[in-house]
Amino acid sequence: MLMRNFTRREKVLLVILGLVLLVGLYFLCVQRPVEDRLAALELEKEDLELDTTVATTMLAQRNEMRAELDEIFAMPKDQITVMPAYDNLETLMVQFDSIFMGLEPKLSFPEVRFEEGVATRPIEFEFDAPSYDQARAILTRLTRTGQRSLLDGLSIQPMERESSGRGQTANGDIKTGAVSVRGTIYFYELAPESLKSEAEEK
Repeated sequence: MLMRNFTRREKVLLVILGLVLLVGLYFLCVQRPVEDRLAALELEKEDLELDTTVATTMLAQRNEMRAELDEIFAMPKDQITVMPAYDNLETLMVQFDSIFMGLEPKLSFPEVRFEEGVATRPIEFEFDAPSYDQARAILTRLTRTGQRSLLDGLSIQPMERESSGRGQTANGDIKTGAVSVRGTIYFYELAPESLKSEAEEK
């Protein structure tokens, strides 16, 4: 076998080549896998933090809902209300028939408003009742349909009646005669996501 001594220059080049190979092997076999592993661990950490945030939010919402339910169920049964799904008008009209007991109220229906997933349905009403007590009973039943509602703009006035002898009219006492009632009651319903999105776009 032919043997020869390497020159000093060749030895330096071989040493440099060996160092380059060692550095390359270190990068491929040690540093690169470690960096990849650290990057994977960082992603896992971010996923866990996201999961923790979601779980914390869900827990807070659950506790809030639980508190609301506890508050609701602590109320008298005739005062517990719910928010039905939109559109609940037909059910309300059936209830109105029994609430007004044949008094034939004048009803009007302004536009339903949508905000943050809730449909607010205003119903304006006007009716005459033989007495203040009967009007009060009707208003009580209106607010106890079982559906979440708010009575607003309520007005109860004594109906005009004829004065004796002159054919003129005079206002009666609200507690002793027939009364005229008007107001607006707002019913709240859960709006579908599609209607919620349309309302947000507007």
